[in-house]
Amino acid sequence: MRQIFLNTLKRAKQKYGFSVHNFCIMGNHIRLVIRPSRKGSLSKTMQRVPGLFARAWDKARFVKGHVWGDRFFSKIIDRFIEGF
Repeated sequence: MRQIFLNTLKRAKQKYGFSVHNFCIMGNHIRLVIRPSRKGSLSKTMQRVPGLFARAWDKARFVKGHVWGDRFFSKIIDRFIEGF
């Protein structure tokens, strides 16, 4: 799961231009500290990354269906915002 997520995150980052400051892969969810591109939006980015991962995971496991639970939530982290 870890390697599929890392590959997906790398591909999505190249395609959509967001920056990744940190992340943590948990047993049933992920934590991301990202900054969308100037043209992008956090909501769209968070639709794409888990969606791309779910398709890759389903393909690798020969299954179909949801991987993640509820919708994402976001929180501004001041420490990262100040430097931009």
